[in-house]
Amino acid sequence: MRRFHFASALTCIAGLSVSAGCAQVVNFDEYTYDIDPCGPQPVSCDSGSEMAYVMTSFDIPRAVGGRRDGFDLDATSDPICGQQDLTSPRGEGGVDNQVSATVELYEGLERVNVGVQAREGFLRGEGLVVLGLRGVDSLENDNCVDLSSRSARVPTSLPLSSLDVGDDGTLDPNLSFEVEAAAYRDPTACIIAGVVHARFGTVLTRTPGIVGEVTAERMRMRMSITPSSVQGTIGGALLLDGLLGGIAPEIVEFLRGRADIGPSSPSARDCESISFAVVFEGTPAMVPR
Repeated sequence: MRRFHFASALTCIAGLSVSAGCAQVVNFDEYTYDIDPCGPQPVSCDSGSEMAYVMTSFDIPRAVGGRRDGFDLDATSDPICGQQDLTSPRGEGGVDNQVSATVELYEGLERVNVGVQAREGFLRGEGLVVLGLRGVDSLENDNCVDLSSRSARVPTSLPLSSLDVGDDGTLDPNLSFEVEAAAYRDPTACIIAGVVHARFGTVLTRTPGIVGEVTAERMRMRMSITPSSVQGTIGGALLLDGLLGGIAPEIVEFLRGRADIGPSSPSARDCESISFAVVFEGTPAMVPR
């Protein structure tokens, strides 16, 4: 197992890092939630203020007392393809997140930590992601906001040493970043009790030299938001055949044995995708208009 390739693949698979060769295409119209917390919404969210946050951390949801966070991607708590669903730290059942346990196994074998690697990469200006919100009327409850994710880079005029003046190991707030066009977007996200809920449908990632073309399905996000920070989870289902040719076949087969999404029938054991989730934090950022 090559640690750089595995960690980079995880980042692109999650659909969070869209720099360094990743690119997303969203088939938004073909996707619906099993359960959509936002309910019926307008076609677009035009009024309200704009906000931006740069991701400062990125990791897998760690197991706490045998519980792990994620999403219920298939609207059932029944075992699928022999894989038992998880329980979230909040006591919610039906959580689908099989990849995280595999990543923790990888970390133990390679003596690495993907969360630490991500933070260090951000401070080198690598893999930066800015989350933008438009049409925000309230950070407590808002039935329609426009949420997008953009690849970002440090302006050439800004030395890397200025990214963490406080030397606390994370990006400082209110830094200015240059951003690309939206990589993925939900124009009708919502905020319920201070939590943003969004959906991104099918995400296609391309990572030259690592995993080739990978499809992540049923993508969704929830993110607590305040004026000074965001903290969230994004998850979905990874189509395993897309990994072949970029990751060693034995690793793909290891993951296939833990696949839990997309069986041909409720009782079949031929799932084509494996569930995953990642967690992140962010701080306010500035982007040029």
